[in-house]
Amino acid sequence: MTRIKGKGPEAEVKEVFATIPTSFDDLVHKAAKDNNKLQHKINVHEHALNWIRIYEESKHKQNICCRLEDCLLLGTSAAFTAIPSCRAMQIKHKQLAFRLRMQFGLKSKLGGFCEEDAFQLALAMGKQPKWRNLKHDACSDALLDTAVASNLVACREPERHFECHNGTDLSVCPDGIVILEDGTPVGFDVTFAASAASGRRTIREKRFGRGTPRDREAALKEREAVHEKTREARARGNMTQREAQEANHKIGLKVESSYHSGYEKPLALKGARFLCVCLSYMGGWRSPIGEVMDLVGHTGDEEAHHSFEERFEHPGKTWASVTHRQFSLQAVAVATVNATYRWVESEARRVLREVLNAREQERRQEVTPPVARTRRTRSEVSDDDEGDDDDDANSVGAGAAA
Repeated sequence: MTRIKGKGPEAEVKEVFATIPTSFDDLVHKAAKDNNKLQHKINVHEHALNWIRIYEESKHKQNICCRLEDCLLLGTSAAFTAIPSCRAMQIKHKQLAFRLRMQFGLKSKLGGFCEEDAFQLALAMGKQPKWRNLKHDACSDALLDTAVASNLVACREPERHFECHNGTDLSVCPDGIVILEDGTPVGFDVTFAASAASGRRTIREKRFGRGTPRDREAALKEREAVHEKTREARARGNMTQREAQEANHKIGLKVESSYHSGYEKPLALKGARFLCVCLSYMGGWRSPIGEVMDLVGHTGDEEAHHSFEERFEHPGKTWASVTHRQFSLQAVAVATVNATYRWVESEARRVLREVLNAREQERRQEVTPPVARTRRTRSEVSDDDEGDDDDDANSVGAGAAA
Protein backbone atom coordinates (compact mmCIF):
# COMPACT_ATOMS: atom_id res chain seq x y z
CA MET A 1 0.00 0.00 0.00
CA THR A 2 1.26 3.48 -0.89
CA ARG A 3 -0.03 6.77 0.52
CA ILE A 4 -0.11 9.66 -1.93
CA LYS A 5 -0.91 13.22 -0.84
CA GLY A 6 -2.18 15.67 -3.38
CA LYS A 7 -1.16 19.30 -3.82
CA GLY A 8 -2.57 22.00 -1.58
CA PRO A 9 -3.02 22.37 2.17
CA GLU A 10 -6.42 20.69 2.21
CA ALA A 11 -5.52 17.82 -0.08
CA GLU A 12 -6.51 14.38 1.11
CA VAL A 13 -4.18 11.43 1.43
CA LYS A 14 -5.04 8.62 -0.97
CA GLU A 15 -4.15 5.00 -0.35
CA VAL A 16 -3.10 3.07 -3.44
CA PHE A 17 -2.87 -0.70 -3.18
CA ALA A 18 -0.22 -2.25 -5.43
CA THR A 19 -0.42 -5.96 -6.19
CA ILE A 20 3.17 -7.04 -6.70
CA PRO A 21 3.59 -10.49 -8.32
CA THR A 22 5.61 -12.91 -6.25
CA SER A 23 7.68 -14.21 -9.19
CA PHE A 24 8.55 -13.49 -12.79
CA ASP A 25 6.15 -16.22 -13.98
CA ASP A 26 3.25 -14.64 -12.12
CA LEU A 27 4.02 -11.32 -13.78
CA VAL A 28 4.00 -12.91 -17.25
CA HIS A 29 0.73 -14.74 -16.54
CA LYS A 30 -0.95 -11.53 -15.43
CA ALA A 31 0.39 -9.60 -18.41
CA ALA A 32 -0.99 -12.23 -20.80
CA LYS A 33 -4.57 -11.71 -19.64
CA ASP A 34 -6.93 -9.33 -21.37
CA ASN A 35 -7.64 -6.02 -19.62
CA ASN A 36 -5.01 -6.75 -16.99
CA LYS A 37 -4.51 -3.03 -16.12
CA LEU A 38 -1.03 -3.66 -14.80
CA GLN A 39 -0.07 0.00 -15.14
CA HIS A 40 -2.77 0.96 -12.63
CA LYS A 41 -2.21 -1.94 -10.24
CA ILE A 42 1.60 -1.89 -10.10
CA ASN A 43 3.77 1.13 -9.38
CA VAL A 44 7.23 0.26 -10.64
CA HIS A 45 9.17 3.21 -9.24
CA GLU A 46 8.02 2.97 -5.65
CA HIS A 47 8.55 -0.80 -5.47
CA ALA A 48 11.90 -0.95 -7.20
CA LEU A 49 13.51 -2.97 -4.42
CA ASN A 50 10.78 -5.61 -4.64
CA TRP A 51 11.23 -5.86 -8.40
CA ILE A 52 14.98 -6.31 -7.98
CA ARG A 53 14.38 -9.12 -5.50
CA ILE A 54 11.93 -10.83 -7.85
CA TYR A 55 14.37 -10.74 -10.78
CA GLU A 56 17.27 -11.96 -8.63
CA GLU A 57 15.23 -14.92 -7.41
CA SER A 58 14.17 -15.76 -10.96
CA LYS A 59 17.79 -16.12 -12.02
CA HIS A 60 18.07 -19.33 -10.00
CA LYS A 61 15.23 -21.03 -11.87
CA GLN A 62 16.84 -23.06 -14.62
CA ASN A 63 13.74 -23.52 -16.77
CA ILE A 64 13.18 -19.74 -16.96
CA CYS A 65 16.82 -19.07 -17.82
CA CYS A 66 16.86 -21.72 -20.56
CA ARG A 67 13.70 -20.34 -22.11
CA LEU A 68 14.95 -16.76 -22.09
CA GLU A 69 18.31 -17.80 -23.53
CA ASP A 70 16.53 -19.63 -26.34
CA CYS A 71 14.60 -16.46 -27.13
CA LEU A 72 17.89 -14.66 -27.76
CA LEU A 73 19.13 -17.16 -30.36
CA LEU A 74 19.31 -16.14 -33.98
CA GLY A 75 16.23 -17.25 -35.90
CA THR A 76 13.90 -17.64 -32.91
CA SER A 77 11.75 -14.68 -33.93
CA ALA A 78 11.84 -15.55 -37.65
CA ALA A 79 8.47 -17.30 -37.36
CA PHE A 80 6.81 -13.97 -36.50
CA THR A 81 8.31 -12.17 -39.51
CA ALA A 82 7.28 -14.81 -42.05
CA ILE A 83 4.59 -13.57 -44.42
CA PRO A 84 2.32 -16.43 -45.64
CA SER A 85 3.16 -15.97 -49.31
CA CYS A 86 3.81 -19.67 -49.96
CA ARG A 87 3.31 -23.02 -48.25
CA ALA A 88 6.72 -22.90 -46.56
CA MET A 89 5.76 -19.66 -44.76
CA GLN A 90 2.24 -20.51 -43.60
CA ILE A 91 1.41 -20.70 -39.90
CA LYS A 92 -2.20 -21.03 -38.77
CA HIS A 93 -3.63 -19.22 -35.78
CA LYS A 94 -3.51 -22.23 -33.46
CA GLN A 95 0.15 -22.90 -34.19
CA LEU A 96 1.02 -19.24 -33.74
CA ALA A 97 -0.86 -19.03 -30.42
CA PHE A 98 0.96 -22.07 -29.04
CA ARG A 99 4.30 -20.66 -30.23
CA LEU A 100 3.62 -17.45 -28.30
CA ARG A 101 2.76 -19.43 -25.20
CA MET A 102 6.01 -21.34 -25.54
CA GLN A 103 8.03 -18.14 -25.70
CA PHE A 104 6.43 -16.59 -22.62
CA GLY A 105 6.16 -19.80 -20.60
CA LEU A 106 2.36 -19.72 -20.38
CA LYS A 107 -0.05 -22.61 -19.98
CA SER A 108 -0.69 -24.63 -23.10
CA LYS A 109 -4.50 -24.18 -22.99
CA LEU A 110 -5.09 -27.24 -25.17
CA GLY A 111 -8.15 -28.23 -23.17
CA GLY A 112 -9.78 -27.94 -19.81
CA PHE A 113 -7.55 -30.68 -18.38
CA CYS A 114 -4.20 -29.63 -19.86
CA GLU A 115 -2.59 -26.92 -17.72
CA GLU A 116 1.06 -27.77 -18.35
CA ASP A 117 3.63 -25.17 -19.32
CA ALA A 118 3.77 -24.92 -23.11
CA PHE A 119 7.57 -24.73 -23.19
CA GLN A 120 7.95 -27.77 -20.91
CA LEU A 121 5.44 -29.63 -23.05
CA ALA A 122 7.55 -28.91 -26.15
CA LEU A 123 10.68 -30.13 -24.35
CA ALA A 124 8.92 -33.42 -23.63
CA MET A 125 8.65 -33.90 -27.39
CA GLY A 126 12.42 -34.35 -27.60
CA LYS A 127 12.27 -37.38 -25.29
CA GLN A 128 10.17 -39.40 -27.74
CA PRO A 129 12.13 -40.59 -30.80
CA LYS A 130 9.06 -40.94 -33.02
CA TRP A 131 7.91 -37.34 -32.65
CA ARG A 132 11.44 -35.97 -32.45
CA ASN A 133 12.00 -37.40 -35.92
CA LEU A 134 8.84 -35.63 -37.12
CA LYS A 135 10.30 -32.23 -36.32
CA HIS A 136 13.71 -33.34 -37.56
CA ASP A 137 12.36 -34.39 -40.97
CA ALA A 138 10.34 -31.19 -41.36
CA CYS A 139 13.38 -28.98 -40.77
CA SER A 140 15.57 -31.11 -43.04
CA ASP A 141 13.08 -30.77 -45.87
CA ALA A 142 12.91 -27.01 -45.29
CA LEU A 143 16.69 -26.67 -45.60
CA LEU A 144 16.76 -28.79 -48.76
CA ASP A 145 13.98 -26.72 -50.33
CA THR A 146 15.80 -23.48 -49.59
CA ALA A 147 18.99 -24.92 -51.10
CA VAL A 148 17.09 -25.81 -54.26
CA ALA A 149 15.69 -22.27 -54.31
CA SER A 150 19.30 -21.06 -54.30
CA ASN A 151 19.89 -22.81 -57.69
CA LEU A 152 21.71 -25.77 -56.12
CA VAL A 153 21.21 -29.51 -56.46
CA ALA A 154 20.00 -31.25 -53.29
CA CYS A 155 19.44 -34.89 -52.36
CA ARG A 156 17.77 -36.28 -49.25
CA GLU A 157 19.44 -39.03 -47.20
CA PRO A 158 21.79 -40.71 -49.71
CA GLU A 159 22.04 -44.37 -48.75
CA ARG A 160 25.10 -46.64 -49.16
CA HIS A 161 27.25 -43.82 -50.48
CA PHE A 162 29.33 -43.06 -47.38
CA GLU A 163 30.78 -45.80 -45.20
CA CYS A 164 32.45 -45.97 -41.82
CA HIS A 165 36.17 -45.20 -41.95
CA ASN A 166 36.97 -47.76 -39.22
CA GLY A 167 36.09 -50.80 -41.34
CA THR A 168 32.80 -51.75 -39.70
CA ASP A 169 30.86 -51.81 -43.02
CA LEU A 170 28.27 -49.45 -41.54
CA SER A 171 26.57 -46.98 -43.84
CA VAL A 172 26.84 -43.31 -42.89
CA CYS A 173 23.74 -41.47 -44.05
CA PRO A 174 23.45 -37.70 -43.46
CA ASP A 175 20.10 -35.96 -43.64
CA GLY A 176 20.88 -34.37 -46.98
CA ILE A 177 23.51 -33.57 -49.61
CA VAL A 178 23.80 -30.26 -51.43
CA ILE A 179 25.96 -30.01 -54.56
CA LEU A 180 27.66 -26.64 -54.90
CA GLU A 181 28.29 -24.86 -58.19
CA ASP A 182 31.87 -26.16 -58.35
CA GLY A 183 30.69 -29.75 -57.83
CA THR A 184 31.67 -30.05 -54.16
CA PRO A 185 29.13 -32.08 -52.16
CA VAL A 186 28.18 -30.74 -48.75
CA GLY A 187 26.41 -33.02 -46.29
CA PHE A 188 24.43 -31.72 -43.36
CA ASP A 189 22.64 -33.26 -40.41
CA VAL A 190 19.90 -31.59 -38.34
CA THR A 191 19.64 -32.05 -34.59
CA PHE A 192 17.86 -30.39 -31.67
CA ALA A 193 19.23 -29.52 -28.23
CA ALA A 194 17.49 -28.17 -25.14
CA SER A 195 20.48 -26.16 -23.86
CA ALA A 196 23.74 -24.66 -25.08
CA ALA A 197 25.86 -27.31 -23.31
CA SER A 198 23.90 -30.19 -24.82
CA GLY A 199 24.09 -28.47 -28.20
CA ARG A 200 27.90 -28.34 -28.10
CA ARG A 201 28.04 -31.99 -27.04
CA THR A 202 25.67 -33.03 -29.82
CA ILE A 203 27.65 -31.15 -32.47
CA ARG A 204 30.86 -32.83 -31.32
CA GLU A 205 29.24 -36.28 -31.50
CA LYS A 206 27.84 -35.58 -34.95
CA ARG A 207 31.23 -34.56 -36.24
CA PHE A 208 33.56 -37.09 -34.60
CA GLY A 209 31.18 -39.83 -33.45
CA ARG A 210 31.01 -41.76 -30.17
CA GLY A 211 32.29 -45.10 -28.92
CA THR A 212 34.63 -47.54 -30.65
CA PRO A 213 34.12 -50.61 -32.88
CA ARG A 214 34.94 -52.78 -29.85
CA ASP A 215 31.99 -51.29 -28.03
CA ARG A 216 29.75 -52.25 -30.91
CA GLU A 217 31.11 -55.82 -30.96
CA ALA A 218 30.41 -56.15 -27.24
CA ALA A 219 26.89 -54.82 -27.73
CA LEU A 220 26.29 -57.30 -30.57
CA LYS A 221 27.36 -60.22 -28.38
CA GLU A 222 25.09 -59.00 -25.64
CA ARG A 223 22.23 -58.77 -28.12
CA GLU A 224 22.72 -62.40 -29.17
CA ALA A 225 22.67 -63.45 -25.52
CA VAL A 226 19.48 -61.50 -24.86
CA HIS A 227 17.76 -62.97 -27.93
CA GLU A 228 18.69 -66.49 -26.86
CA LYS A 229 17.46 -65.82 -23.34
CA THR A 230 14.13 -64.46 -24.55
CA ARG A 231 13.61 -67.45 -26.88
CA GLU A 232 14.19 -69.88 -24.03
CA ALA A 233 11.90 -67.93 -21.73
CA ARG A 234 9.19 -67.88 -24.38
CA ALA A 235 9.53 -71.63 -24.88
CA ARG A 236 9.15 -72.25 -21.12
CA GLY A 237 6.24 -69.82 -20.88
CA ASN A 238 8.01 -67.51 -18.39
CA MET A 239 7.81 -64.45 -20.67
CA THR A 240 4.99 -62.99 -22.70
CA GLN A 241 5.32 -61.84 -26.29
CA ARG A 242 5.14 -58.18 -25.26
CA GLU A 243 7.90 -58.57 -22.68
CA ALA A 244 10.10 -60.30 -25.25
CA GLN A 245 9.55 -57.49 -27.73
CA GLU A 246 10.43 -54.85 -25.13
CA ALA A 247 13.63 -56.68 -24.19
CA ASN A 248 14.68 -57.00 -27.84
CA HIS A 249 13.87 -53.34 -28.46
CA LYS A 250 16.00 -52.16 -25.52
CA ILE A 251 19.01 -54.18 -26.55
CA GLY A 252 18.57 -52.95 -30.14
CA LEU A 253 18.73 -49.34 -28.94
CA LYS A 254 21.84 -50.16 -26.94
CA VAL A 255 23.55 -51.56 -30.03
CA GLU A 256 22.58 -48.52 -32.07
CA SER A 257 23.89 -46.07 -29.47
CA SER A 258 27.07 -48.00 -28.69
CA TYR A 259 29.03 -46.70 -31.68
CA HIS A 260 28.77 -44.07 -34.37
CA SER A 261 31.59 -43.14 -36.68
CA GLY A 262 30.55 -39.51 -37.03
CA TYR A 263 30.07 -37.71 -40.32
CA GLU A 264 33.18 -35.64 -40.84
CA LYS A 265 35.75 -38.33 -41.70
CA PRO A 266 33.50 -40.62 -43.79
CA LEU A 267 32.34 -37.65 -45.87
CA ALA A 268 35.89 -36.31 -46.19
CA LEU A 269 37.05 -39.64 -47.67
CA LYS A 270 34.51 -39.13 -50.48
CA GLY A 271 35.54 -35.51 -51.03
CA ALA A 272 32.53 -34.00 -49.25
CA ARG A 273 32.22 -31.48 -46.45
CA PHE A 274 30.02 -31.79 -43.41
CA LEU A 275 27.85 -29.22 -41.59
CA CYS A 276 25.90 -29.81 -38.39
CA VAL A 277 22.73 -27.74 -37.99
CA CYS A 278 21.83 -27.63 -34.30
CA LEU A 279 18.52 -25.95 -33.46
CA SER A 280 16.60 -25.12 -30.31
CA TYR A 281 13.03 -26.25 -29.71
CA MET A 282 11.85 -22.77 -30.73
CA GLY A 283 13.65 -22.89 -34.07
CA GLY A 284 16.69 -20.82 -33.11
CA TRP A 285 20.17 -21.71 -34.36
CA ARG A 286 22.64 -23.01 -31.78
CA SER A 287 25.23 -23.76 -34.44
CA PRO A 288 26.79 -20.84 -36.38
CA ILE A 289 24.53 -20.00 -39.29
CA GLY A 290 27.40 -18.33 -41.08
CA GLU A 291 29.03 -21.70 -41.75
CA VAL A 292 25.92 -22.87 -43.55
CA MET A 293 25.15 -19.70 -45.48
CA ASP A 294 28.75 -19.26 -46.63
CA LEU A 295 28.50 -22.60 -48.46
CA VAL A 296 24.88 -23.06 -49.51
CA GLY A 297 23.70 -19.42 -49.37
CA HIS A 298 22.90 -17.46 -52.49
CA THR A 299 25.75 -15.32 -53.80
CA GLY A 300 23.38 -12.41 -54.39
CA ASP A 301 23.10 -11.81 -50.63
CA GLU A 302 26.60 -10.33 -50.59
CA GLU A 303 25.97 -7.88 -53.42
CA ALA A 304 25.43 -4.19 -52.76
CA HIS A 305 22.00 -2.62 -53.05
CA HIS A 306 22.89 -0.77 -56.26
CA SER A 307 24.43 -3.86 -57.90
CA PHE A 308 22.90 -5.38 -61.05
CA GLU A 309 24.15 -8.91 -60.29
CA GLU A 310 21.82 -11.88 -59.90
CA ARG A 311 19.66 -11.86 -56.77
CA PHE A 312 17.82 -14.52 -54.82
CA GLU A 313 14.45 -15.15 -56.44
CA HIS A 314 11.55 -17.25 -55.20
CA PRO A 315 7.78 -17.15 -55.91
CA GLY A 316 7.13 -16.69 -52.20
CA LYS A 317 9.75 -14.02 -51.60
CA THR A 318 8.45 -10.85 -49.94
CA TRP A 319 9.94 -7.70 -48.45
CA ALA A 320 10.47 -9.67 -45.21
CA SER A 321 12.55 -12.36 -46.97
CA VAL A 322 14.55 -10.45 -49.55
CA THR A 323 17.75 -12.42 -49.01
CA HIS A 324 18.27 -16.16 -49.08
CA ARG A 325 19.49 -16.03 -45.49
CA GLN A 326 16.24 -14.49 -44.23
CA PHE A 327 14.19 -16.92 -46.30
CA SER A 328 16.07 -19.91 -44.83
CA LEU A 329 15.65 -18.70 -41.25
CA GLN A 330 11.93 -18.19 -41.72
CA ALA A 331 11.40 -21.54 -43.46
CA VAL A 332 13.17 -23.47 -40.67
CA ALA A 333 11.30 -21.57 -37.93
CA VAL A 334 7.92 -22.16 -39.59
CA ALA A 335 8.65 -25.88 -40.03
CA THR A 336 9.60 -26.14 -36.36
CA VAL A 337 6.41 -24.41 -35.20
CA ASN A 338 4.11 -26.54 -37.36
CA ALA A 339 5.78 -29.84 -36.44
CA THR A 340 5.73 -29.00 -32.72
CA TYR A 341 2.05 -28.15 -32.69
CA ARG A 342 1.25 -31.28 -34.71
CA TRP A 343 2.73 -33.41 -31.94
CA VAL A 344 1.15 -31.37 -29.16
CA GLU A 345 -2.28 -31.64 -30.74
CA SER A 346 -2.02 -35.41 -31.18
CA GLU A 347 -0.77 -35.80 -27.61
CA ALA A 348 -3.66 -33.73 -26.26
CA ARG A 349 -6.17 -35.87 -28.15
CA ARG A 350 -4.57 -39.04 -26.78
CA VAL A 351 -4.77 -37.77 -23.20
CA LEU A 352 -8.36 -36.63 -23.77
CA ARG A 353 -9.34 -40.11 -24.95
CA GLU A 354 -7.74 -41.65 -21.87
CA VAL A 355 -9.55 -39.22 -19.54
CA LEU A 356 -12.91 -39.78 -21.19
CA ASN A 357 -12.52 -43.57 -21.13
CA ALA A 358 -11.59 -43.48 -17.44
CA ARG A 359 -14.61 -41.33 -16.60
CA GLU A 360 -16.86 -43.56 -18.66
CA GLN A 361 -15.69 -46.61 -16.75
CA GLU A 362 -16.32 -44.85 -13.43
CA ARG A 363 -19.87 -43.90 -14.42
CA ARG A 364 -20.66 -47.25 -15.96
CA GLN A 365 -22.94 -49.36 -13.74
CA GLU A 366 -22.36 -53.07 -13.45
CA VAL A 367 -25.64 -54.93 -14.02
CA THR A 368 -25.98 -58.67 -14.06
CA PRO A 369 -27.08 -59.66 -17.54
CA PRO A 370 -30.39 -61.53 -17.78
CA VAL A 371 -30.32 -65.31 -18.34
CA ALA A 372 -32.65 -66.70 -20.98
CA ARG A 373 -34.67 -69.83 -19.94
CA THR A 374 -36.84 -72.02 -22.17
CA ARG A 375 -39.32 -74.82 -21.43
CA ARG A 376 -38.09 -78.32 -22.03
CA THR A 377 -39.46 -80.30 -24.98
CA ARG A 378 -40.94 -83.78 -24.81
CA SER A 379 -37.72 -85.40 -25.91
CA GLU A 380 -35.80 -83.77 -23.07
CA VAL A 381 -38.02 -85.24 -20.34
CA SER A 382 -36.08 -87.26 -17.76
CA ASP A 383 -36.68 -90.84 -16.73
CA ASP A 384 -38.31 -89.76 -13.48
CA ASP A 385 -40.80 -87.65 -15.35
CA GLU A 386 -41.62 -90.64 -17.63
CA GLY A 387 -42.39 -92.74 -14.58
CA ASP A 388 -44.74 -90.11 -13.25
CA ASP A 389 -46.55 -90.03 -16.55
CA ASP A 390 -47.05 -93.84 -16.51
CA ASP A 391 -48.55 -93.70 -13.03
CA ASP A 392 -50.94 -90.97 -14.12
CA ALA A 393 -52.00 -93.03 -17.16
CA ASN A 394 -52.70 -96.18 -15.03
CA SER A 395 -54.83 -94.24 -12.59
CA VAL A 396 -56.80 -92.73 -15.44
CA GLY A 397 -57.43 -96.25 -16.93
CA ALA A 398 -58.60 -97.69 -13.60
CA GLY A 399 -61.13 -94.92 -13.14
CA ALA A 400 -62.53 -95.49 -16.61
CA ALA A 401 -63.00 -99.26 -15.92
CA ALA A 402 -64.89 -98.55 -12.74
